[in-house]
Amino acid sequence: MTQLYVPCLDDAKLDDDAIVLEPDQALQVNRFREELRTCETDTPQQYRLCVQKRDELLSQHAEVQILIAAYEHVMLGECPEYRQRKRTKNRKSLEDDAA
Repeated sequence: MTQLYVPCLDDAKLDDDAIVLEPDQALQVNRFREELRTCETDTPQQYRLCVQKRDELLSQHAEVQILIAAYEHVMLGECPEYRQRKRTKNRKSLEDDAA
């Protein structure tokens, strides 16, 4: 089994992944990078892997958006203070936009 480099904050040379991603996310990105590097450069296989990963991430994004909307619906319906603060925030945003 190949050992992968996982960036961490203790490393002298930080890459962008280590700064903005959770450790498990950085590991996933590095695994994908290594998978791409096992292919010959600029091949249909590399492209297919990229498209597959993009589609997977877009699907995950859509699932999270749906989940957020479902929670928002429950919060607005079940929590009067949340609903009031949300209305006040939206009203203030509209007033700021009109100014």
